[in-house]
Amino acid sequence: YHLSRELERRMQELSLLYDISSSLNATRELDELLRFTTAKISKVLEAENTSIILADKDELYLPIVTGNDDNPARSSQGYRFSINSGICGWVIREGKGLLVSNVPEDSRYHPQIDNIGVSQLRSIICVPLQNKGVIIGAIAIKNKLDSIFNQEDLQLLNALAGNLAISIENARLYKELKDSKEKLSAENIFLKQEA
Repeated sequence: YHLSRELERRMQELSLLYDISSSLNATRELDELLRFTTAKISKVLEAENTSIILADKDELYLPIVTGNDDNPARSSQGYRFSINSGICGWVIREGKGLLVSNVPEDSRYHPQIDNIGVSQLRSIICVPLQNKGVIIGAIAIKNKLDSIFNQEDLQLLNALAGNLAISIENARLYKELKDSKEKLSAENIFLKQEA
Protein backbone atom coordinates (compact mmCIF):
# COMPACT_ATOMS: atom_id res chain seq x y z
CA TYR A 1 0.00 0.00 0.00
CA HIS A 2 2.75 2.44 0.98
CA LEU A 3 4.74 1.71 -2.18
CA SER A 4 1.62 2.18 -4.29
CA ARG A 5 0.89 5.49 -2.54
CA GLU A 6 4.49 6.65 -3.01
CA LEU A 7 4.45 5.69 -6.70
CA GLU A 8 1.19 7.59 -7.17
CA ARG A 9 2.71 10.65 -5.47
CA ARG A 10 5.82 10.50 -7.67
CA MET A 11 3.68 10.26 -10.79
CA GLN A 12 1.69 13.30 -9.66
CA GLU A 13 4.94 15.20 -9.05
CA LEU A 14 6.23 14.34 -12.53
CA SER A 15 2.90 15.34 -14.01
CA LEU A 16 3.07 18.63 -12.09
CA LEU A 17 6.58 19.34 -13.35
CA TYR A 18 5.53 18.58 -16.92
CA ASP A 19 2.31 20.63 -16.76
CA ILE A 20 4.00 23.61 -15.18
CA SER A 21 6.98 23.49 -17.53
CA SER A 22 4.67 23.36 -20.54
CA SER A 23 2.49 26.18 -19.27
CA LEU A 24 5.40 28.34 -18.17
CA ASN A 25 6.58 28.56 -21.75
CA ALA A 26 3.09 29.18 -23.15
CA THR A 27 1.80 31.75 -20.64
CA ARG A 28 2.77 35.38 -21.18
CA GLU A 29 0.46 37.17 -18.76
CA LEU A 30 1.87 37.32 -15.22
CA ASP A 31 -1.45 37.03 -13.34
CA GLU A 32 -2.46 34.01 -15.41
CA LEU A 33 0.92 32.39 -14.78
CA LEU A 34 0.68 32.97 -11.03
CA ARG A 35 -2.90 31.66 -10.79
CA PHE A 36 -2.16 28.51 -12.77
CA THR A 37 1.08 27.72 -10.94
CA THR A 38 -0.24 28.27 -7.42
CA ALA A 39 -3.41 26.23 -8.02
CA LYS A 40 -1.47 23.35 -9.57
CA ILE A 41 1.14 23.22 -6.79
CA SER A 42 -1.53 23.39 -4.06
CA LYS A 43 -3.37 20.48 -5.64
CA VAL A 44 -0.39 18.16 -6.08
CA LEU A 45 1.24 18.90 -2.73
CA GLU A 46 -2.16 18.81 -1.02
CA ALA A 47 -1.68 22.24 0.52
CA GLU A 48 -4.19 24.76 1.77
CA ASN A 49 -2.49 27.62 -0.08
CA THR A 50 0.41 28.45 -2.39
CA SER A 51 1.61 32.03 -2.73
CA ILE A 52 4.18 33.65 -4.98
CA ILE A 53 5.84 36.70 -3.45
CA LEU A 54 7.78 39.09 -5.68
CA ALA A 55 10.65 41.29 -4.52
CA ASP A 56 10.42 44.96 -5.44
CA LYS A 57 13.49 46.84 -4.09
CA ASP A 58 13.15 46.91 -0.27
CA GLU A 59 9.57 45.72 -0.40
CA LEU A 60 7.88 42.41 -0.98
CA TYR A 61 4.78 42.26 -3.10
CA LEU A 62 2.19 39.50 -3.01
CA PRO A 63 0.34 40.31 -6.24
CA ILE A 64 -2.36 37.69 -5.90
CA VAL A 65 -3.35 35.13 -3.31
CA THR A 66 -4.57 31.86 -4.72
CA GLY A 67 -5.67 28.94 -2.61
CA ASN A 68 -6.46 25.91 -4.70
CA ASP A 69 -8.96 24.89 -7.37
CA ASP A 70 -11.69 24.24 -4.80
CA ASN A 71 -11.07 27.27 -2.62
CA PRO A 72 -9.56 30.16 -4.55
CA ALA A 73 -8.82 33.21 -2.40
CA ARG A 74 -7.86 36.13 -4.60
CA SER A 75 -6.87 39.69 -3.98
CA SER A 76 -6.90 41.97 -6.99
CA GLN A 77 -4.89 44.68 -5.24
CA GLY A 78 -2.25 42.46 -3.69
CA TYR A 79 -0.27 43.06 -0.52
CA ARG A 80 2.95 44.98 0.12
CA PHE A 81 5.21 44.49 3.13
CA SER A 82 8.81 45.03 4.22
CA ILE A 83 11.49 42.64 3.02
CA ASN A 84 12.58 42.39 6.67
CA SER A 85 9.28 40.81 7.72
CA GLY A 86 8.04 37.26 7.94
CA ILE A 87 9.31 33.88 6.88
CA CYS A 88 9.25 34.70 3.15
CA GLY A 89 11.18 37.90 3.79
CA TRP A 90 13.86 35.82 5.53
CA VAL A 91 14.00 33.35 2.62
CA ILE A 92 14.44 36.18 0.10
CA ARG A 93 17.10 37.97 2.19
CA GLU A 94 19.06 34.79 2.90
CA GLY A 95 18.50 33.12 -0.49
CA LYS A 96 17.82 29.74 1.16
CA GLY A 97 14.83 27.42 1.10
CA LEU A 98 13.11 26.77 4.40
CA LEU A 99 10.77 24.12 5.80
CA VAL A 100 9.06 25.05 9.08
CA SER A 101 6.86 22.36 10.64
CA ASN A 102 5.60 24.42 13.60
CA VAL A 103 5.29 27.99 12.36
CA PRO A 104 3.84 29.69 15.49
CA GLU A 105 7.00 28.79 17.42
CA ASP A 106 9.39 30.11 14.74
CA SER A 107 11.00 33.48 15.56
CA ARG A 108 10.68 34.65 11.92
CA TYR A 109 6.90 34.21 11.95
CA HIS A 110 4.86 37.39 11.39
CA PRO A 111 1.12 36.61 11.67
CA GLN A 112 -0.15 39.59 9.66
CA ILE A 113 2.11 38.68 6.74
CA ASP A 114 2.62 34.93 6.86
CA ASN A 115 -1.07 34.14 7.43
CA ILE A 116 -2.17 35.78 4.15
CA GLY A 117 -4.24 33.19 2.28
CA VAL A 118 -4.80 30.90 5.29
CA SER A 119 -6.78 31.24 8.50
CA GLN A 120 -3.92 30.02 10.72
CA LEU A 121 -0.49 29.05 9.43
CA ARG A 122 0.74 25.76 10.90
CA SER A 123 3.50 24.69 8.49
CA ILE A 124 5.23 26.21 5.49
CA ILE A 125 7.78 25.53 2.78
CA CYS A 126 9.28 28.62 1.19
CA VAL A 127 12.04 28.75 -1.45
CA PRO A 128 13.59 31.70 -3.28
CA LEU A 129 12.88 32.41 -6.93
CA GLN A 130 16.23 33.12 -8.52
CA ASN A 131 17.11 34.07 -12.08
CA LYS A 132 20.70 34.70 -13.23
CA GLY A 133 21.90 34.99 -9.64
CA VAL A 134 19.26 37.57 -8.70
CA ILE A 135 16.48 36.70 -6.25
CA ILE A 136 13.22 38.02 -7.69
CA GLY A 137 10.90 36.61 -5.03
CA ALA A 138 9.83 33.42 -3.31
CA ILE A 139 7.21 30.72 -3.50
CA ALA A 140 5.51 29.57 -0.30
CA ILE A 141 3.34 26.51 0.25
CA LYS A 142 1.22 26.67 3.39
CA ASN A 143 -0.47 24.02 5.55
CA LYS A 144 -0.31 20.48 4.19
CA LEU A 145 -3.89 19.22 4.44
CA ASP A 146 -3.45 15.71 5.85
CA SER A 147 0.06 15.70 7.33
CA ILE A 148 3.19 17.85 7.54
CA PHE A 149 5.60 18.90 4.81
CA ASN A 150 8.80 16.91 4.38
CA GLN A 151 12.19 17.21 2.64
CA GLU A 152 10.81 15.66 -0.56
CA ASP A 153 8.24 18.47 -0.78
CA LEU A 154 11.05 20.98 -0.31
CA GLN A 155 13.12 19.32 -3.07
CA LEU A 156 10.17 19.38 -5.47
CA LEU A 157 9.57 23.05 -4.81
CA ASN A 158 13.27 23.81 -5.33
CA ALA A 159 13.11 21.98 -8.67
CA LEU A 160 10.17 24.15 -9.77
CA ALA A 161 11.57 27.45 -8.53
CA GLY A 162 14.21 27.95 -11.25
CA ASN A 163 11.82 27.46 -14.16
CA LEU A 164 9.17 29.55 -12.46
CA ALA A 165 11.62 32.44 -11.90
CA ILE A 166 12.56 32.45 -15.59
CA SER A 167 8.89 32.42 -16.62
CA ILE A 168 8.06 35.29 -14.26
CA GLU A 169 10.90 37.36 -15.71
CA ASN A 170 9.74 36.52 -19.25
CA ALA A 171 6.18 37.59 -18.39
CA ARG A 172 7.50 40.86 -16.95
CA LEU A 173 9.58 41.51 -20.08
CA TYR A 174 6.59 40.71 -22.29
CA LYS A 175 4.48 43.24 -20.36
CA GLU A 176 7.21 45.90 -20.68
CA LEU A 177 7.46 45.29 -24.43
CA LYS A 178 3.69 45.40 -24.80
CA ASP A 179 3.46 48.64 -22.81
CA SER A 180 6.31 50.20 -24.81
CA LYS A 181 4.65 49.25 -28.08
CA GLU A 182 1.37 50.82 -26.98
CA LYS A 183 3.19 53.98 -25.85
CA LEU A 184 5.09 54.26 -29.15
CA SER A 185 1.88 53.73 -31.09
CA ALA A 186 0.14 56.51 -29.14
CA GLU A 187 3.13 58.85 -29.64
CA ASN A 188 3.15 58.03 -33.36
CA ILE A 189 -0.53 58.96 -33.67
CA PHE A 190 0.07 62.18 -31.71
CA LEU A 191 3.05 63.16 -33.91
CA LYS A 192 1.09 62.46 -37.09
CA GLN A 193 -1.74 64.67 -35.84
CA GLU A 194 0.74 67.45 -34.96
CA ALA A 195 2.37 67.21 -38.42
